[in-house]
Amino acid sequence: MVTTTCIIADADKGFRQLLKLQLKKADPTISIAGEAEDAQTAGIQIDAITPEIVFMDANLPPTDVFSVLEACEHKKFKLIVLSDGEQHALKALKANAVDYLLKPLRRADLEVALYKARAGMGRQPVTVANMAGVAPSVEARIPIWTGTSYEMVDADTIVYCKANNNYTEILLLDRRKFLLSKTLKFYENLLKDHPFCRIHQSYLVNTVYIKSVERGRKSHITLKDNTRLEIAQARKDKTFRFLGLM
Repeated sequence: MVTTTCIIADADKGFRQLLKLQLKKADPTISIAGEAEDAQTAGIQIDAITPEIVFMDANLPPTDVFSVLEACEHKKFKLIVLSDGEQHALKALKANAVDYLLKPLRRADLEVALYKARAGMGRQPVTVANMAGVAPSVEARIPIWTGTSYEMVDADTIVYCKANNNYTEILLLDRRKFLLSKTLKFYENLLKDHPFCRIHQSYLVNTVYIKSVERGRKSHITLKDNTRLEIAQARKDKTFRFLGLM
């Protein structure tokens, strides 16, 4: 079994133990290669172990995560920032973190973060040099099992996702369909930084491909291929706000 090396850097030993258990349940191929409770140890381990993924608290004592990154020679890893609040989110984005997780961690959020790392988001080396400039654009590439191999699919080629019990059917722009073993909620979280709107319990739609919207007692959208989908009553207001119709 091919494993992915990982380091956890957090001052709270109890949290580190909990995260290790959560990672084991979320992805058995993750190998915890090191732990650190302070910035100096984290920097040493990152350079010595050269991990593929680093989970690091934004307020790692006696400094912060971004000072650690600046001092590290090894930068070719996927960074997942941990925090008790949202005050460091912009810095994390500018440092090319693949995700920013709030404590206490939710399993769904952790799975999405791992999925992003696996899919190669944040492929640029981690560097605080970017922090003075504009944050990189979000680019999602989703690994899809075609039956013989994994195909990396760009998010903007997904027309819509449809719930199928605990699976999700994805329709691509080239009309291919794939049935994937993740829930629609999983893909809603994964694609939250892209123009996807949950119009119904069963549908997550790429709004780029909406041709028209029918408003009434029963509302619908029509896609550019003339597919007609109902907007759930409970999701009308949110959908119309998302589309700028309210």
